Amino acid sequence: MTRILLIDDDAALTSLLRDYLENDGFSVRVENAAARGIEAALSGEVSVAVVDVMMPQLKRFRSAAQDPRRRASCPSSCDGAWR
Repeated sequence: MTRILLIDDDAALTSLLRDYLENDGFSVRVENAAARGIEAALSGEVSVAVVDVMMPQLKRFRSAAQDPRRRASCPSSCDGAWR
């Protein structure tokens, strides 16, 4: 089963996305704190990560994504709000 990781500090949004994805048969893990989300993405336990890169605490994730020694073992999709 495909395991999706959602990393976003908007709990209402991640709850909505989780409901939609689980209804479509996906296993979903939600992390609303950046540090836990980064560790989950790097753990190798998820198939794909959807990340809100506008979270201020995710500077470390952006740096890790550029370091080939620390790359997540799953594909990731980055989203961010347009203001």
